[in-house]
Amino acid sequence: MTIAPDRLPPAVSEFFSAAIYDDSLAFSAGKEKYSSRPIRFVDVSKGTQVGTGHSFLNKAEVDTALQCAISFTRESLPFKIVTPFEAQRLAIQRGLEAAGLAWKDVCYTVKTIQGLDAPYIILSVVQTYSPGFLNDFGSTVTALTRFSKGMLVIANRFFLTEDSVAKSSLLADMAKVFRQGGWIDPSVLTGPAFSAGSLFDGDDLESEITDPDSESSVIEPTVWGEEPTNTGQDDFGWDDSPGATWG
Repeated sequence: MTIAPDRLPPAVSEFFSAAIYDDSLAFSAGKEKYSSRPIRFVDVSKGTQVGTGHSFLNKAEVDTALQCAISFTRESLPFKIVTPFEAQRLAIQRGLEAAGLAWKDVCYTVKTIQGLDAPYIILSVVQTYSPGFLNDFGSTVTALTRFSKGMLVIANRFFLTEDSVAKSSLLADMAKVFRQGGWIDPSVLTGPAFSAGSLFDGDDLESEITDPDSESSVIEPTVWGEEPTNTGQDDFGWDDSPGATWG
């Protein structure tokens, strides 16, 4: 797997260098000013993944993604939305269109975003009770490396930190490392004074959810080895093709 480290903010390149490359990933650390908080997490605790056909949908995350899209659009922040599941992608795209927002070439699945990027990424995880694509190392890396300035991750905090498999994923490690200020409550996104740009500039938000261990020292990410080998059985839960076995 190849990561383009100079496309990512330096702090994110450092994370992947430690997590995947044994601190050997070379990148330029100061070619321009980067955000002090390149990755933020929104806790959609009331959302639940629901099976639909060969795919999954999380309606609460759809609503949150749309609210984020409205804010990004209002502030002219170029973005794309990424999610593992086609049902979720389609629901978000339809929501953008209904809201009168730009929707063409905005929403992608983890598969279709490969080779593309944007200054800002909104990632809707969807999963709340099965690890799904988080079990697929290559797909997770693809989802987490599509941005150059900032990424907003919409997920269920309890699932990502307490599920026996999900809490050992690369995304969970990223949540531990980039946890400055804690997880954000979705209600913040609808406030009259909310600014999408403020998410990444280091300002604290009044309604942030504090991480229980946020005062402890920085947690080192799990060191990942080579990608797990796919045995031929599609058990990762992110493949929307007919006949897939959902994880």
